[in-house]
Amino acid sequence: MGIILAIALVFSGGVSLAANNAIPGDFLYPVKVSINEEVRGTLSLSTEAKAKWEARLAERRLEESAELEVKGKLNAETQANLEERFQAHMERIRELIIKLEEKGNFEAAAAITTGIEASIRNRLNAAASANANAEGNTGGTMANELRNVATAALNTLATIKADLEVKMSEDDRANANTNANTNVNVNSGNNDSNTDVEAEGSGSLNIGL
Repeated sequence: MGIILAIALVFSGGVSLAANNAIPGDFLYPVKVSINEEVRGTLSLSTEAKAKWEARLAERRLEESAELEVKGKLNAETQANLEERFQAHMERIRELIIKLEEKGNFEAAAAITTGIEASIRNRLNAAASANANAEGNTGGTMANELRNVATAALNTLATIKADLEVKMSEDDRANANTNANTNVNVNSGNNDSNTDVEAEGSGSLNIGL
């Protein structure tokens, strides 16, 4: 009954909209992460769309951590929860990238990886800038822990991207070889046809003599 009521509230608009701006510790934060984000995720039908949405969620967790840190409201429990959620998003992204690879869609996988990498890097830079500009904020070790997790994620993404580049190069070579073989076969067929025509023409000439 509670779930049905929550979903009804989400689709009513007001509560859902308010929850989108919630941060950990707010009354509506559970609505944001457990309902709003889940409902939005179901609307992402393709593997690419799902990966992009998970990337946005990972970025949100970094944004929330930075905002709480600047406000001096980031405690150990909240930080641990954000780290766990961030890692879960990154794991789902990795699984979705693998699915794209299995389909041979290396370009899409590489594009998503590059986009996620840039997004996380920008968010880390923004968080560092905000922390430096906040009066009296010394940047506690708890916030640094999530930054370390995000940095490790960047390293993982860089490895995935390098692997994808190798696979795309191999795929390009394979396609080039296939096209070359096709052209050879076509040319060979044309030559055979020309030879047959010449032979037929020669035969007609002999008969005429």
